[in-house]
Amino acid sequence: MTLKTTPAVATGLLVISRTTQSLNYLRKFSVWIDGNRVGSIANGATQRFALAAGQHTIFVKIDWCMSDKVTADFKTGKPVELVCGSDFTGWKLLLACLYFLSGKYIYLRRTVPRV
Repeated sequence: MTLKTTPAVATGLLVISRTTQSLNYLRKFSVWIDGNRVGSIANGATQRFALAAGQHTIFVKIDWCMSDKVTADFKTGKPVELVCGSDFTGWKLLLACLYFLSGKYIYLRRTVPRV
């Protein structure tokens, strides 16, 4: 786990977890915040990024395939938790090439808040 600081004044926290999957297990997804590549995330890993308070747009990318963008409002003391991966498991692996070409190969979603 790594904490990376993007701006000079960091008050919000972004936590991105990547699922463990056999698909792309040797490859990293690049993490983009506000149009800037800020790091990468390996299979089964969790990364933390400190961000300035306010609204930020996040997506992950592998090759030319990009997840949908997630826009979140960051506040001090309230981390934003996201999960990324690929929906291709089991028989869906047979269709992976079609989705890879369409760009819907990977996802980035909000996690369910912990109570």
